[in-house]
Amino acid sequence: MIVLDEESWSENLLKNGSPKPYAISKDVSILAKYWRYKGLETHDIRLKLEEYCYKSDPYFNDANSYWKIRNALRDSKNYRLRRAFPIVVTRAEVDVIKQFKSYDYQKVLFVLLVTGKFLKYSNTKIKPTNKTRIINDFFVKESMSEAVRNARVSMRIKERKDMFNNFYNAGVFDVGHYYRTLKVKFVDEDSEPEIVVTDFDNIVLSWCRYCGERIAACSKCGKLFLQRTNMQQKCRHCWKDERKEKVRLAVMKNYYKDKGMINGQRT
Repeated sequence: MIVLDEESWSENLLKNGSPKPYAISKDVSILAKYWRYKGLETHDIRLKLEEYCYKSDPYFNDANSYWKIRNALRDSKNYRLRRAFPIVVTRAEVDVIKQFKSYDYQKVLFVLLVTGKFLKYSNTKIKPTNKTRIINDFFVKESMSEAVRNARVSMRIKERKDMFNNFYNAGVFDVGHYYRTLKVKFVDEDSEPEIVVTDFDNIVLSWCRYCGERIAACSKCGKLFLQRTNMQQKCRHCWKDERKEKVRLAVMKNYYKDKGMINGQRT
């Protein structure tokens, strides 16, 4: 999976920890770039990575898994932290997406288009490369299954193959020269802007909102979410955090109340 907004991803890792019972090497590399972006030196980054790895995995040891930290430090010296910036989808590109009647096809195509544009304009490599970059080429290094998963669409293998065959026959997509690379071929930035994507945790919601679904922006963090009721003003993560805080305050209130009653009885 490609992480587009690595800054938000790092902050979520530091807040909630690793989603797995071990430190994922990709997450360790992103954290190294995040702390490098914050101005920390290599020695301090190494200490923080060790702390994160031991916290995520109680069985972490230098002999078997220190390569994660070593590779992460190397990546932080060669690549900058990838940060979010607005991506504009033009009217001509929207018209190409709408020519496919299947709503699932539209969502997959939209996500791949936005991802291809983002990766094109977010060159994070620190040292200049000798390879020439073609201006009008937009690539997404993902497999078909990952592209469908990012679009929040459920498809069988045969359905995925049929979908990408339709994309190929329509001339909107092609297979890149590198392994698991897709080439977006319907980018038209000379047309008028139609959609501006700013939330990259769930790109497909921008298309769902454009198509008329009840998508709202969280009143706390600004992330898009599927609004099921008019009273729902926060995304699932912010709602859980708010609920935990309310429970904590209620527990502390009852604790001091009971403590005061006990002290009053003793006196």
